[in-house]
Amino acid sequence: MLKKPSERQKIQEILDKIEDDSFTPSDIDLILIKLREYSKPKSLFQEISHFAAHNEIRDQGNTFYHMNGFFSSMLFHTKHSFDGKEPLDFSKPIPGYVIEKIKFNIYLSKDTFTEKYKCSLTQFESKFNNVFQKIKGTNTYKLKGTLKGTVRKVTEDMLQLLISQPLFTQEQIIEEFINVLKENQFSIDENLYKLRCEKIILFIIFLMHGTEYSITEEIKSISFIDINQEDDLRILSLNAHVPTPYKDTLITCVYPLISTKLDYLYHCSEKIIQSGINEKNRDMLIIKNRKLDF
Repeated sequence: MLKKPSERQKIQEILDKIEDDSFTPSDIDLILIKLREYSKPKSLFQEISHFAAHNEIRDQGNTFYHMNGFFSSMLFHTKHSFDGKEPLDFSKPIPGYVIEKIKFNIYLSKDTFTEKYKCSLTQFESKFNNVFQKIKGTNTYKLKGTLKGTVRKVTEDMLQLLISQPLFTQEQIIEEFINVLKENQFSIDENLYKLRCEKIILFIIFLMHGTEYSITEEIKSISFIDINQEDDLRILSLNAHVPTPYKDTLITCVYPLISTKLDYLYHCSEKIIQSGINEKNRDMLIIKNRKLDF
């Protein structure tokens, strides 16, 4: 728990501004930075707080893991599924991206995995690592024995899947934000914070906007604020471009990072409402008068 009185005072002053609805993106950044060390390791709060502390090129963390996993999935499909290409030959060295794809899809399926396959994730991981063994000094694997039983079923299922789902939701972020404040014994009005949640989320996706991710030495991904159509509304979201080699070029896929309920008509300036957000103006985004602007 954060104990230093002077640091607690800084946080409390920002919390007062949140209650008064006069807080800024810098205020949210400061809360993330100050409480980063006082949140649970590898938690959602800590993941987002890393962007406040290190916001240039990311090559670790949960956000990076998801984009790298999606990249591995796309790479598998471009090399082994598209255009009637030859299926993967398990008798030969297996590329690392194949194993990463399987593990990534298992992670995304963790809530239903045990019920579907009648095997706990821990038990399966042990079996899987015994069957697929890394070849020393390479990023390839070899199959030990034959592929059978649960390992075969899961491997086949996960290689067929191409899952694309938001890493975080607005509700998850706000719940985590409130919990970290409570764990550090700050007195807050939860209902009031939920009323302020849209501005908090806007400032968080703005914080993560424009961050680069080093997928490989040559391939970089980037996160960006976008406008998605949902029913009759146009909603702000945080997505990422994930380039993937295909034939002699790169195809750019979009991976969702944060889903929100932010109506762009309410949270964007007139200039953005008129022009939209596109590749030509994304780098120009700022927060002005607590709205997205150019």
